[in-house]
Amino acid sequence: MIEKLKRSLGGALLGILLLGAQPSYAQSGNVFPDERAAAAAFAADESDLNRIALAMVKHKYALQFYNQYRDADDADALRQSLRYLASAREIAPDSPEVWLLSAAMAYDMRDTPEFQDEAIASYTRLLALEPTDIAARLSLIDLFIDDGQWEKAVENEELLFLVNMSFAVDTVLDRMVYSYINAGLPHRGIQFFTRIKSLSPNVPAVSVAKAMLERSIGDHDASIASLAGVMLHPDADDELKTTVRKLMAHWQEAGPVDDEDALP
Repeated sequence: MIEKLKRSLGGALLGILLLGAQPSYAQSGNVFPDERAAAAAFAADESDLNRIALAMVKHKYALQFYNQYRDADDADALRQSLRYLASAREIAPDSPEVWLLSAAMAYDMRDTPEFQDEAIASYTRLLALEPTDIAARLSLIDLFIDDGQWEKAVENEELLFLVNMSFAVDTVLDRMVYSYINAGLPHRGIQFFTRIKSLSPNVPAVSVAKAMLERSIGDHDASIASLAGVMLHPDADDELKTTVRKLMAHWQEAGPVDDEDALP
């Protein structure tokens, strides 16, 4: 069911989470000794400490049963994993660790529509608890792009940019241009990149993204001016300048975008 190589950080993260032994005791209806002990402790004293301890036991077996499912395509193991995960989420709804596992498992199975929806919901919940988790944010962006939810992709790309600009430039700058265009929001993108340039003038690649959006709305002169600025930028490396030089030559040769092809 999940034979495809996993993309982005969601699949890689799950691979890390899945390290560990498989369950050897519980079958359907049975309870692990440490689960029984944690449940008894919580029943005796419903403290936050005991609640989290019980949730982490549930988390552990959700992860281990999922590992068993992946290794043997064991449908019963998947049911057990989802049961433990649901219980952990109910017991500790504010635990980032629980939502991280929920998101990673659902992302791993995202080829099934219900799990894609669950991955989006789980990453959204995780980021409400941990808004600076850049790996989670990137996985959520991928999910929104795959689902054609371009405006939500834009919102999260902008948030990622504001949380960690250097990471965003390396990972989402190109797809941001694509997202702004597909969302019908090129002017928003130009305004966003203009603001980023004023806040961090030492990131010349942002001007290239801005130029692409300027060209998409038919503003030929502004797009060429943005690229020309990159060529004079002291922080632009040779590779970026080579790319910009080729882009400028192509745009100069092609001329302005026709009015009927320009975005409003």
